[in-house]
Amino acid sequence: MQAKNIFSNSSNFLAKISWLGASSIIKYIVQIITIILFANKLSVKDYASYQHVWIVINLFCTIIPFGLSALLLNVNTGAIKNWIFTNKQIVITSVIVGIIALLFYLFFIMSNFENTEKVFLFLFIIIQIITLIGEAILTKQGKEKTIFWINTFYFIAYLLLHYFIVIKFYNLATLLLGLIIITIVKAFFLFMLKNRIEKIIEEDKTISKEWIYLGTNDLLNTIVKWLDKWIILWLWPTASFAVYFNGTYEIPIFLLLLGAVGSVSIVEISKLKLEENQAILQLFKKPVLTLATILLPSFAFLFCNASYLFEFLFSNKYNESVPIFLITLLILPARVVYSTSVLQVFGKSKIIVQGVIIDLLLAIFFMAILYPSIGIKGFALAFVLSTYIQIFYYLWHTSRLLRLKFSKLLPFSSILIILILSIVFASSLFALTTKLPHLYALMINSFGCIFNIIVIYFLFAKAKNN
Repeated sequence: MQAKNIFSNSSNFLAKISWLGASSIIKYIVQIITIILFANKLSVKDYASYQHVWIVINLFCTIIPFGLSALLLNVNTGAIKNWIFTNKQIVITSVIVGIIALLFYLFFIMSNFENTEKVFLFLFIIIQIITLIGEAILTKQGKEKTIFWINTFYFIAYLLLHYFIVIKFYNLATLLLGLIIITIVKAFFLFMLKNRIEKIIEEDKTISKEWIYLGTNDLLNTIVKWLDKWIILWLWPTASFAVYFNGTYEIPIFLLLLGAVGSVSIVEISKLKLEENQAILQLFKKPVLTLATILLPSFAFLFCNASYLFEFLFSNKYNESVPIFLITLLILPARVVYSTSVLQVFGKSKIIVQGVIIDLLLAIFFMAILYPSIGIKGFALAFVLSTYIQIFYYLWHTSRLLRLKFSKLLPFSSILIILILSIVFASSLFALTTKLPHLYALMINSFGCIFNIIVIYFLFAKAKNN
């Protein structure tokens, strides 16, 4: 009866993932088009400055809200609102400190940017934070379809703005002003909806602790994600930063799909009690094979065709990025599982933060060891190694929390078989097309990848779900 109740909402669970996933795909397409367009049209210096701006945006959109978006997903919103009003001095002080840190960075460290650009960048970051909070609230309320339509119109406007700017005249200040305008419109539509605040069943006395852990986790994750790029940005020439950035650009569709799965999984798992470990395990494992049928064939295709892909996308301008890209790509098989969902739901944020600290320290350790021998590529490999160790750490603690064997957490044998089949298929097709012009070979291999995904899905994910 318990299993029946859990999976009676299976179609609703998949629908939520589909809406969030579709929104993620649109964002992915827009980001890829923008990167390709700007990398080809802009000088290396202007392109590096543009990406520098987005590194700053990502960093301070994490620092200032300090985990609020994650907190909204798994804690009663009424309790959060009550805690904020009760501790408003702490909240206001923390926000002011974050804003001061942002202003200090903009006006004392970003010396190569004009003051107008810095002011517009500041305003955009503040508005972007507001929209991120709005999206988290709507996700908690199950309004994934609404988020999809709002984001669809936003990303269309985002793409048209970037296209117009780079084709007509490139000016960073004008681009940021345009982003401010369309993001204000997005925020208006997010908050014009009647956002229902959940009724407080009982006072949650753990909010402070959870918020600190979640905020620290988000901040450390952001540092881990951008640390190597910060180092290269400040210590290496601009050209090296641009080459490294394109090489370590982890294709966002995979991260965004994983994030969509994770957001819905957290909401669904939070409806269960820890004692219902078998039901939790099923929700934890449910998306893994589906993700594996997409990610692993894509990994094999990208690994075999990386040089063709960079040649096509960047017209040989960033061929030096290919070896770095191949190393970064090794992370992709690990993305088949959202490894922290159970830990996050059941208040194990301390373990999550410990995992991020381990990831950061190991990344620095591996960078120090690998850089002298393989140069800048050692930075990329360092983060691959530390990421795998971090995910193992989370899965190990998840198995202990659910009182289940580690081997039961994931369909490891199926994942390995899918990976092997994907590599054999992609490498064989690549070998058969090596004598063709690169563009034709890339097209054939792309269709082969799609065919591979469909076949493996029906052999593994669909059969398993049935």
